[in-house]
Amino acid sequence: EKLKKAGKSAGFISTAGILNEDAFSLRKLASDIVKTKNIDTTVSLYADAESMRGNTADIEGADLMILVGLNPDQWIRVLPALDAIIRKKVERGAKLIVINSGEPKIASIATVNLSGNEALTLSALAKTLEEQKAKSKEQQAAGIEEASDLGKAADLFAKATNIIILNSPSLYGAAINIALIAHKLSLPEPQVVAVPLEANARGVTLMDLVTEGSSYKEMMGEDSKEGSVTVLYAVGEIPSVIRPNVDFLIVQNSHLTPLARQADIVLPSAAILESDGTITDYLGRLKKVQKAIEPPEKAKSHREIFIKLAKAMGMQLKTPTETEIKKIMKTKKAAVSMMPYKKQEGYDVNPADLIEALNFTVMNSSRLLWLKETEKAVPAA
Repeated sequence: EKLKKAGKSAGFISTAGILNEDAFSLRKLASDIVKTKNIDTTVSLYADAESMRGNTADIEGADLMILVGLNPDQWIRVLPALDAIIRKKVERGAKLIVINSGEPKIASIATVNLSGNEALTLSALAKTLEEQKAKSKEQQAAGIEEASDLGKAADLFAKATNIIILNSPSLYGAAINIALIAHKLSLPEPQVVAVPLEANARGVTLMDLVTEGSSYKEMMGEDSKEGSVTVLYAVGEIPSVIRPNVDFLIVQNSHLTPLARQADIVLPSAAILESDGTITDYLGRLKKVQKAIEPPEKAKSHREIFIKLAKAMGMQLKTPTETEIKKIMKTKKAAVSMMPYKKQEGYDVNPADLIEALNFTVMNSSRLLWLKETEKAVPAA
């Protein structure tokens, strides 16, 4: 009744930890049944939609990896799998270029470490690639001994056969420029991947959980004292402990989060491994998620709740098939063109803080407290 009455003034927010099928169903519920344009996710805190719509990439075959503006770290659980695979590939002979304004741990294993403003460094790298391409073979050979770090990076680029650029989403446009420059110079054209902070960030974006109305921050009231919607429907581990200033709050999640404790209605959902479906990983690959365990008591998958809610509102909502999901993925691709060499503003959330907030309730549940104990007993080196 609250959603019916609110209509256009209702808002839906979600994390990017839900399955593709859940995201698709949420979009249909919000846009087709409640008829609101206020639909957004936590992805908007660190990435724009275009950066999440890149082509499928393959890191396994890469002989040169360029890490731009990212600080993957197994020890503080920020992109730990990416950290592990990069270290494994370097051990097996792949080259690594790190471009970062800070001092990430992974820079210690880099073949070339370019420290400083990432966007300006990418611009300088593009210029160096053009200059080296214009030199004769004799000039290139003579310049090897006195080559700068940028020259060494350009030399690695020219000698590689399979390059992948792994970048912060806010630097996606600047990184794309390197691929376009390489194509123009007939150099190996790198794959460019904007690496998100959540498991299914690319999936929820491809399923069109991208707002045409109020943003996540606006609905949560983070940009002002008042939220931009009257009824807010929050799905998943929303990283907030403060109730937004709305008339009615619905929280749908597998755990009773601090936000859920302040909700007017709580809808208990299954966790991601208590559901079947698919996700789209950071490389753009569709992966199946198999139900590992039945959800407790009467908890249901997100899409089952959406379907039942639609029925209660007198409408019908169907679960999408895997064929439909694949079709959507093929049609939602990013437009590629030269962009300014600059870091996009508004996506400066601290990765460690966001991941900690997203995982707060799960990490502090009794089943996973041992991880906290281990963290205290064995501090990061």
